[in-house]
Amino acid sequence: MFLTVIRLELVLLSERFHWASKLAWSFSIITLDQSAGEAKDPDELIQKDLELWKGSISKPQPAIEWIFDQYEKRLNITTAVGKRSFSTIALKTCGKT
Repeated sequence: MFLTVIRLELVLLSERFHWASKLAWSFSIITLDQSAGEAKDPDELIQKDLELWKGSISKPQPAIEWIFDQYEKRLNITTAVGKRSFSTIALKTCGKT
């Protein structure tokens, strides 16, 4: 169930990114530092450790890179099938299909 939700979110984010890129918007993703324990949202991380929050927001990642990193983690890109899936997703995300 958890992976399905993540995949759905990635697909929706990919589609939104493609649409937004036509409007020349720029999106960044902030990944919460979990070294102080699991924090489900920014408020919880701030309550646990303000410095971890500051560190997290100081390292935003361009949305397109984050999307590709997430798919790379989920697909076995050492195989032909994985490479094909990744390229199809990358082209679709960039609006090249």
